Amino acid sequence: MNHPAEIEQYIRSNYQNKITKSQLEDTFFYSHRNLQRIFKANFDETIGGFQMRMRLESAAKLILYSEKSVGEIAIEVGYDSIQAFRKAFKAHFDHPPSYFKKNKELLVLERFEVVQQQFYPEQFPWEITTLEAMQLVCARVRGSYDSLAIDTLWEALHDYCDVSGVDCDLTKPIGIIQDDEEITEEHMCTYEACFPLREQVTITSNEFYIKELPERRYAKFLHKGSYRTLSDTYRWIHGHWLVKEPYQFSEHPAIEVYVKNELHTSNEAHYETEVYLPIL
Repeated sequence: MNHPAEIEQYIRSNYQNKITKSQLEDTFFYSHRNLQRIFKANFDETIGGFQMRMRLESAAKLILYSEKSVGEIAIEVGYDSIQAFRKAFKAHFDHPPSYFKKNKELLVLERFEVVQQQFYPEQFPWEITTLEAMQLVCARVRGSYDSLAIDTLWEALHDYCDVSGVDCDLTKPIGIIQDDEEITEEHMCTYEACFPLREQVTITSNEFYIKELPERRYAKFLHKGSYRTLSDTYRWIHGHWLVKEPYQFSEHPAIEVYVKNELHTSNEAHYETEVYLPIL
């Protein structure tokens, strides 16, 4: 294991399954006690607590953004008993899953109220597409997606790849938005800054790591303008597009590809960002 984020990524990829102590030890070649210590020190959560949070927050996404039943969702995120799921969900969100289900339109349209106060075109350019699997070199930070820490993260990753000679595409930065700020507490939201790798490399730094972005289907939108207005685009997507179009979002992370950025223009109004939201 080169980076604690590898443990986090393993849990995110397998949160719906039973993960045993021996599985973790065989995967990361550390004792379970040491893995718990490493994880707690880096993420301020236990491994089990993180897995439970992933199950419940993934369930909340599916309740809000898909048409699946609460029973289907409970099984999908790893619960054998719907009663146990309901109890855990209410303890985490202070409301039972039925509240989210019955009020999903209202909860989603709360975003639309903000959108209605601003001018938008009838619709942003969008299409349904598939992103092929790719290997990425990444760095991560937790906190608000509007935080200046994200700018610092990008500078550190760029400098590391440039100085270390990591063979990656520095002209195609990719952001992975792991969590939904409407569901996850702000200080727990994870952002990953990434560059696509051209060939397999070994990372020795504790600050950076390699991960694979799996092939997946997305609804792709084109945002034009400053990164500061990206949140408005997300509100439009959830409060306008999702209501009108016959698609449902999955619980997987959103992807941002910064196709036209500061390397291409000094005018933020000319920036272009492809926003990929995973669909069922």
